[in-house]
Order: sequence, then structure tokens, then C-alpha cells
Amino acid sequence: MSVRSTSERSAVLRNLLGSVVAGLLLFASFPPRPLWFLAPVGVAVLVLVLTSGTSKRGGFGYGAIAGLGFFVPLLPWIGIYVGPLPWLALAGVCALYVGLFGVVTRIVADLPYATVWIAMAWSLSEWVRSSWPFGGFPWGRLAFGQADGILLPIANLGGAPLLSFAVALCGSALATVVRAGVERDRAAILGGVAAFALAPIVAGVVWPFLPGMASGDRHVTVAAIQGSVPRLGLEFNAQRRKVLDNHVAETMRLADDVRAGRAPKPDVVIWPENSSDIDPYRNSDASGEITAAAAAVGAPILVGAVLTNDDRTTTNSVIAWTAESGPGSRHDKRIIQPFGEYLPWRGFFRLFSSYADSAGYFVPGHGDGTVTAAGLRIGVATCYEVAFDRALKDSVRAGAQLLAVPTNNATFGDSEMTYQQLAMSRVRAVEHGRAVVVAATSGVSAIIAPDGSVSRESDLFVPATLLEQVPLRTGTTLATRLGPIPEIVLGLGAIVAMIVGFRRTRGAQGTTGKFSQAAAGEIVTPAAAGRTDTPGIPAGRNSMAAGNLGQVSAKTLVIIPTYDERENLPIIIGRLHAALPATHVLVVDDGSPDGTGAVADELAAASEGKISVMHRTEKNGLGAAYIAGFRWGLERDYQVLVEMDADGSHAPEQLHRLLHQVDAGADLVIGSRYVPGGTVVNWPKRREFLSRGGNVYSRLALGVKIKDITGGYRAYRREILEALDLDTVESHGYCFQVDLAWRLIQKGAVVVEVPITFTEREIGESKMSGNIVREALLKVTAWGFKNRIQKLKALTTRKKSSAAA
Repeated sequence: MSVRSTSERSAVLRNLLGSVVAGLLLFASFPPRPLWFLAPVGVAVLVLVLTSGTSKRGGFGYGAIAGLGFFVPLLPWIGIYVGPLPWLALAGVCALYVGLFGVVTRIVADLPYATVWIAMAWSLSEWVRSSWPFGGFPWGRLAFGQADGILLPIANLGGAPLLSFAVALCGSALATVVRAGVERDRAAILGGVAAFALAPIVAGVVWPFLPGMASGDRHVTVAAIQGSVPRLGLEFNAQRRKVLDNHVAETMRLADDVRAGRAPKPDVVIWPENSSDIDPYRNSDASGEITAAAAAVGAPILVGAVLTNDDRTTTNSVIAWTAESGPGSRHDKRIIQPFGEYLPWRGFFRLFSSYADSAGYFVPGHGDGTVTAAGLRIGVATCYEVAFDRALKDSVRAGAQLLAVPTNNATFGDSEMTYQQLAMSRVRAVEHGRAVVVAATSGVSAIIAPDGSVSRESDLFVPATLLEQVPLRTGTTLATRLGPIPEIVLGLGAIVAMIVGFRRTRGAQGTTGKFSQAAAGEIVTPAAAGRTDTPGIPAGRNSMAAGNLGQVSAKTLVIIPTYDERENLPIIIGRLHAALPATHVLVVDDGSPDGTGAVADELAAASEGKISVMHRTEKNGLGAAYIAGFRWGLERDYQVLVEMDADGSHAPEQLHRLLHQVDAGADLVIGSRYVPGGTVVNWPKRREFLSRGGNVYSRLALGVKIKDITGGYRAYRREILEALDLDTVESHGYCFQVDLAWRLIQKGAVVVEVPITFTEREIGESKMSGNIVREALLKVTAWGFKNRIQKLKALTTRKKSSAAA
């Protein structure tokens, strides 16, 4: 993080504290606390931190820290019964999106009307988080903390996205007023006050027009049944028959009250999600109980059931059930929960845990999200679905007159989760101008008016029946008609502002430090790459003539580590010598059981001295193989040493790109998959995700700008390897690549990336394993922390020196 004052360390600590406070204020604004007004304050504190002279990297860091302060206390219910790892992992991922907000804020902060662009930056971060990956995770949007707030009516105009923007705008404007007050900028103060007042004024204009329970085309009586559960936690449905029996019993009590005249007869009864985890299509006892309950109460029941499909997958369904015809109209949950109801990339996550095979196998349904019961068109958002804008929007557009949110929160105990979800339902009521019935297995169940007010609400973990006359409405709000347009407009507005802001500063940035990226065939000169004389790194002898590939390759050693690559090795060496005939090869074989070493010896015997073989007795890892190869090559005075895989993933035909850059003065050249022009071919998506994620994490943790720091197609100038203490390198796998690049960067090496095409192997199996991934994660994290501690110590030393002077 860059700082601009003599009290650098104090500024960093102050910003860190401010970021944490900002996140905690955002958390405190969410239910069950009625402190909605803290959300703009939290945004304001974070904006003040981000606009206090931080860099874009600092903006990401401070934003992510604020995100942790927000999401870690917001989401502990995730880990109540499965331990802290899923909770902290999800909170950490969500925090990255607040880091995105921090970066965009830094870019747009100096533009005219920055107050608006910063609010749009928050909208952009929520849009991305609500969409990707695995369908997104909208929990924690600013809108969902505003169910009791004065800005709630704005949801009627533009849904949750516009409401979140309004909260962020108030926070950004508040930050503008505070900063302008410190700087005594009267015009900026007035502008900030005007921006701050805009959202409450709009909300105040809309508020009188919000419909309540008395407003509707006609009214019906609905009953929400909360049967409760025999136990909490993941095994709440171990007694699945008991859960069903509880809901049947509570419905029978309602039927008794109706017959005795103590309660009006409902037009429709709504049971929660999972109220029948016994498939009533396949179990006649369950079917009989539900039918009996519907007959007793004299109304159709919307039953939440888990259905088993013929292919052994399951669907989370809501079925309109009548006494006369049994099951009828049905909604199969369309937005299912990753890592809960299903496991994406099961093969990838199997690397980390054997529990991957026991995760759910739910499949998403289709349709418009409505069911028909008693002649009513009812929109259904089952539990998790209510967090997504499209769920109930589709239902209302399909003609839903009433909305239902059947949910099962027993999994999350007595946490705040159920209150957070209830707030979402209240926002949806205002967004679409519809009454919403929330039926929860263990609570909180509620009946919500179209203006977002709660007319009836149950307690937790008790059987309960909520009975209410609610309006049916056919008109649509502006938010329903616009659908995703407000979110798209706000997100694109932030992107446009970011592009404008970036272009304003781009000329001053150029190539930073000693990193550069070269297009295919382009030469980056030492001056263009930022080459300077650096202590500990001898200047290049540069005895290779640029463009003379024969002379270049004659001084080049390509090191190819092997383990069970007998089929691939002759192919890759043949391609290499066809592309660069004079190149020498060292095969480092780790005692391959399939006889790769013997194949290498045969190739060497016929190569006229261009192939050598090093036999090692056991498999000691990729890093140890390359270090042994480096030593061998340095002893024999090779000028360029190249890393190349034996499996064909590194195209020998592209080696000249790397050699040209070494000849131009680079110390390390990386064949990069992720710079412009680089590609991957036939790679499984989970592997590419792992690779890209590892590179992003390494860049952030270490503060480097290399796009493909884990890439293994490399060319080293001999002087740079001689400057390293190779005896201290103990990393294995692709962590070895990060390790060497990081050591060279710290020594001031010139590092250049050139684009390559990386092709997945066609023969044999990848050596990637969970241990390799874990080693890289732990070591990169440790290096990153060590680097930041060293920077803080350096700041302290400079401060003391300045004070002494």
C-alpha cells in the first residue's frame, strides 16, 4: 500500500482500523437489529479510507478487509453445524467483491461527480457477486438491511439493485460532506448534501403510493403453517416422518378451529420447504396424510417436498395438493444452492475432501415460478431463491397475484439467518407490490403486506399457524416491469467511469518496476523492461546475436523432468529439434517405473551429443528435478536454461519467443497463458479455475504483477540463476515456479511474459494433487505476510531516521 505522509505507519494502521469499523457498521445495519441507518455510515467510513491517498492495490486491500468485517459476522450460521471452514471461506470470497469496490473507487474517485460513480461502483460489486461464480451469492446486499428503513420505497421503482444504490449514494455523499468540511470546500459540501438528500426525497415521494393490506383487486384468506422440527441442525430431518406429522397436526388444529368457528376458513394453506421430506409421490402413507389434512381444512395445501427422480437425482418442490385430486400444479426450485443442495465441480473439490461424494444431488427445475391453487396464481420462491431478483420477478410477470416463500431454516439453528431472510421477503413485497407469505419449518414465519410491513409473525421453534386476509393484485410495479435494467445500467455506469478514470492515469503508469509483457514476436529491450544495474545480479554478457536462432539455441539447455512419460518424451524431443535443431536437452528422470529412463538413454545414444540423461533413484518432485538440472547446466557453461514439460503442454515451436526476450536482456522469461495472446486448449474447467485462481491469489498475496507466476514454461539467463542460493529452494510442484519468480523479483530481476498456447496432455495422467495445491497456498500466504511485515519494519525504520534527522 502506498502512503504519502511522513506518518506512514500511522496512516496504514488508521486505514486498517477504519476498514474494519466500516465492515462492522455494515453488519450492524442488518436484522435482527433495527439499525438500518448504520449502512450509509459504514459506506461513508470505507469511502473515506479509500480516498485518503491509497493506491489501487491498497484500495483492494482495504476494501477486502472491510468485506471481512462485514461478512464474517454476517454469515456464521453457515458454519453452525459444519464447522468454521465453509463459513470463513464464503466470507473471504464475498470480501473480495468489496475489494473490487475498493479498486473501482480508487479509479473513479478523482472524476467529476465522483459521489455518484462511487455508489455505482458498489452496485457493480453487488451485481458481480450476485452473478458469479456458481450463479452468485446475493446475501448481504445493502438493500436487504433496509426493510425497516426510510429508503425501502425505492425498491418499488428499481428493485433491490436501486435500493442498494440509494444506500451507497447516501454513504458516498456523506463521505463527500465530511471530506469537504475538513477541506472547507463550501461548493463540495453543498453538492454532497444534495446527493445525500436525493434518495430520502425520492423514497418520501413514493411512500404514500405503496399499497397495504387494504389495497387489492380482491382478498383471500391464507394460512401459513409452522409445524416445527424434532431437532436442530443438519439432521433435523432424520425423523422425516415426525416433521411431516408436525405439519399435519398443526393443520388439523386449524381445521378444528375452523369447524368450531374460532377461525375463518382459509382459501389456501401454505406449508414450508421440506415439510414432507418423504416423497409423497412414492410413499402412500405420506400422500394419505397430506390428503387427509387438505380434506379436514377444506382448502388446497402448498406442500414443500423432496422428490426422488428416476435418475436418482432429487428436486426441491412445492406441490399444490387438494383432497379431491391429490398433487396438482408444481414448482421445482429453479435456483438451487451450491455446496448445499449440489456440489459444483465435484471432481475438483474431491482433491480437498472425501465428503465431496456425499454432497447433495439436487437438480434445478424449470418453469415460471408459479403454482395454481384454488384458482389463485401464486408465485413461489423457495428459501434460497428469494435472494435472487429473477425468481419472483418471473413469477409476477407470469401473473402471480400473491407470493409465497416456503423455507426451512432449521439447519441454521437460532441464528440471525432467518431474520435476514425475512428482511429479503419484505423487500420483495415492496419491489413487486404483492403480499408475501413466509412459511418456515421452525420459524420465523410471517405474513407481509405489499408495503413491506409485517402483519403477523411467529416465534422460533414452536408450532404455529398464521391466518390473515391478504390482497390479490394484478398490477405491476415499475421495478417488476424494468427487471434487471436498473442493475445493468448502474453496473455499466461504473464500468464506463472506471474506463474514463483509468485512461486519465494510464499515461503516467506505463510499465511499472521491472515487469513487462511482450506480444508474440515482439522484442522488449532491457530499457523498455526497466533494466537497471541491480546489486547481486551481474549484467548480461549478451553474447547471443538477436534473431540468430541457431546461435541462440546452441547456447541453450532445455531441461525436461520426467516421471512415467515414455510415450510423450520422444514426441516432445522430436518437435523441439525440428523447431530448433541446435538446442541441447537434459532429461531428468526420477526413476520412472514405466521405463522412461531407458527410452531417454536410447534417444541420447542416437542424438550425437544433443541429448543427455540424468537418472535419479526416486521421485523427489518437480522443483528438485529442475534444481538438479540447473546445476548440471551451469557447470557446463550453458547461457540459457529452459524449463519444459514432457507432456506436450509446452509447444517447442514457441520456444523462440522466450529466447528472443532473454537475448534482449530479460533475466527470466515466462511463457504465459494469461497475457493477451496466451491461450489454453482442452483443459478441464476445474483445472483452469484452479490455475487462474492460484495466479490471482499469488499476485494479491505477494504484490506482483506477473499474470502467470505459476507457469512452468520458462527461460532463465544463467547469471540470474548463479545469483540465487539454489540450496535453499525446497518447494515442489508449481509452488516451485512461484518460489523462484518471487526470489528473482526480490533481487530486482527483469521478468518478461510472452504469450503461449498451453495444450492439455493427450497421453498419460496429470501429476497434480491436493498436496501440491495445499503447499502452494500455505507458502504463498506465508511469503505474503512476511513481505508485508518487512515493509512495515522498513516504514518504521525510515520514520525513525527521519525523526532523528
